[in-house]
Amino acid sequence: MPGLIIVGALLAVPDRARPPDWYGLLTVAVMLGFLVTVPWVWWRLKKYQHDHYAYAGEQTTLNTGVGSFYRVFAETGASASPARWPSASSSRCWRWPSASSPVSAACAAAQPAAWHWRR
Repeated sequence: MPGLIIVGALLAVPDRARPPDWYGLLTVAVMLGFLVTVPWVWWRLKKYQHDHYAYAGEQTTLNTGVGSFYRVFAETGASASPARWPSASSSRCWRWPSASSPVSAACAAAQPAAWHWRR
């Protein structure tokens, strides 16, 4: 749905090479609205599913609130943020330099321990 709104608004833009300011603001608003509503929609889906599982005389329920879903989505977004990606200056480290090269020592110093590659 957000894509339809953004593409639909693009039809109203006279010059696509230089879209007006309102188009950029609309795009940001639509994407932020999407990011804010996704955890709520996911919680509603899981609430419906888990409140309707039944086996023989047993009935299940989902006993967590929507806040826990927002927390999981926020933690996932924070762990996947570009700030945690390797920097452009360390991009040459992806070419598997030899262990004795000065580039290898520079890569080891520039990257966190979790990014060190093993052969």
